[in-house]
Amino acid sequence: MSILNTNTSSISSYDRPKIESLSPSDIAGATAEHFKLLTSQQISWLKSVQIPAITTAQIQELSTAQIQAFTSSQIPYLGVDDVAALTTDQIQSLLKGQITALTDSQIRAIETEDLVAFSTAQIISLTESQVKALTPTQVSAIATDDLAALTSAQ
Repeated sequence: MSILNTNTSSISSYDRPKIESLSPSDIAGATAEHFKLLTSQQISWLKSVQIPAITTAQIQELSTAQIQAFTSSQIPYLGVDDVAALTTDQIQSLLKGQITALTDSQIRAIETEDLVAFSTAQIISLTESQVKALTPTQVSAIATDDLAALTSAQ
């Protein structure tokens, strides 16, 4: 049983050493309802070995503020399925640094309807590699104005 599933009233009081001591099994074993009790600061403390253990159900329960708490160094460790599971609101909340940190596989995993929800600022933050990684379906769904905003370097 995950430590996050016990003593739920104290989850938000866990300090950095306690969060960093959670095993991947503790992360994966937490219910989505308990995982979402982590504060934004606690999410930013998760280590790279813990991030892949986050489940799609847990990701979908996070608020946009919690999604924004993931650092650019944590983002590449999110599973492709986790990125695909992001809701439209979560996608729209991604910050420039988070977007540029997405791997090519994660970019391809973004559902077309969610990619369409990217703002122009988010679209133009894509790296050259990320633009090349877009599927033809994703590219055809992007608004003409957003495509026109891409630079020649992209």
